Amino acid sequence: MKRSTLFIAIIVIVVVVLIAWRSSSGTPQTASTTPEATTTAQTTTNQPSQTTQSAQTAQPAKTTSAVPAGKTVYVSISNYSFVPATLSIAKGTTVVWTNHDSMPHTVTAAPGGPSSKELSKGVTYSFTFNTPGTVNYHCSIHPGMLGTVFVTE
Repeated sequence: MKRSTLFIAIIVIVVVVLIAWRSSSGTPQTASTTPEATTTAQTTTNQPSQTTQSAQTAQPAKTTSAVPAGKTVYVSISNYSFVPATLSIAKGTTVVWTNHDSMPHTVTAAPGGPSSKELSKGVTYSFTFNTPGTVNYHCSIHPGMLGTVFVTE
């Protein structure tokens, strides 16, 4: 087995164990409004309602309650997944996606929703949700990657 394949397998196992450990802690997890770590990276913006952010490491957690308006929520793109895949936020909340995979990804929704260019590793994309409703999004390069944002009044 190649060393790189073994290294990747070990990383995947560690991530799965950490997620399982956090899930079994019995504490409801919400989307983080404060990232655990910050690194510098290039940014992407292409809509006036977006804000430019440095790359953030999102906490892999499920959202169980709405994040108040005006806050920032971080979503990690890793292992061909959006983490967390489901968010519940108040309108006026900004979501920042950061690609942690070596492959490029996008954040793509219906017109009027988030629509990023290809995000290479370490690049962020942000979008402020100003309209209540459900926004389903995906990666246009990897259509099996799905996410949902529930925006409340």
